[in-house]
Amino acid sequence: MAVIDAQAPQPTQPSQQSTDAPQPSLIAAPTQALSQSDLPVTVTSLAHKYRAEFEQTLDGLRQRALKLQEQAPELISQTQANIEPYKKDFVDTVQALGEVVTPPLTILQTLSWSAVLVLASTIASYASAYVFAPILSLAIGGFGALGLALAAVPMYTAWTIQEDLAAKATDMVIRFHLLAAALVEGLLVGLLLQNSYLSGAPLADVLLAITAVAYPFAADKVGHNRQMLLGASVGTSVGVTLLLGLLSGYFTLPYLVLTLLYGAITAVTLQYIYKNVTSTSAPTYTYQLALLVAFTAANLGAHLQPVPKCATSELCLST
Repeated sequence: MAVIDAQAPQPTQPSQQSTDAPQPSLIAAPTQALSQSDLPVTVTSLAHKYRAEFEQTLDGLRQRALKLQEQAPELISQTQANIEPYKKDFVDTVQALGEVVTPPLTILQTLSWSAVLVLASTIASYASAYVFAPILSLAIGGFGALGLALAAVPMYTAWTIQEDLAAKATDMVIRFHLLAAALVEGLLVGLLLQNSYLSGAPLADVLLAITAVAYPFAADKVGHNRQMLLGASVGTSVGVTLLLGLLSGYFTLPYLVLTLLYGAITAVTLQYIYKNVTSTSAPTYTYQLALLVAFTAANLGAHLQPVPKCATSELCLST
């Protein structure tokens, strides 16, 4: 009779998971917000971080300033060395006393069209002061107009002239490009001088026109003598302009200074033409542009002055 020592283990059925057990989430749990106890530590660490960054930036600026201070003498000497050739050329040109070989017809053409350019700029400035100034002041402002009038427009026009010469454009095309630049200059000047209190100013276009007309007659009388040519042409135009100021009642100190300044600009420009132009076929558009810009700068310098407090005060006028 068989003896059963132990019962054979019964196979256990795998327990099924309860349907109520929570399933693992596939979406990561959101980052917990900083507790109120951690906020002071975080703010302090950020403050230290920003302070370190500011100190590092200031230290870098300090090092650059020290380096620039050390290099300043060398930069100044280098700048002076670069300017010295232009300064020497200017002095030599202005002080030149040799005979003139530039044809009188070239001078007549250059100065006559320069007078037209200055006249166009003057007309455009009056139109701008009374019509376009409010719009331009909103668009570019005073400093923008000054930078455009004395730098951007002249540089762009000079580049355009060189491009036209390289493309062998006709004389009429280049001259009308200059005329367009003169009109733009006038619009900018009108914006700048819309509140000018200067009562009278010499007519720069008239001065140039008189110089242009007087030059051929002076050349017939004195020949190639440089001093006599400059004295007879520029001197005549300056004298007539001063006489017009006396007759019109506008002869004031600014009128006198501007007249003499216009005459000096014209004489210096003629000296450069004498130096670089020796035939009627040589282009002189750059000198016409230089006259326009120099006259514009002189006009702005005379007008852009601080207005006296008593100029618009009835109390000051009454006293």
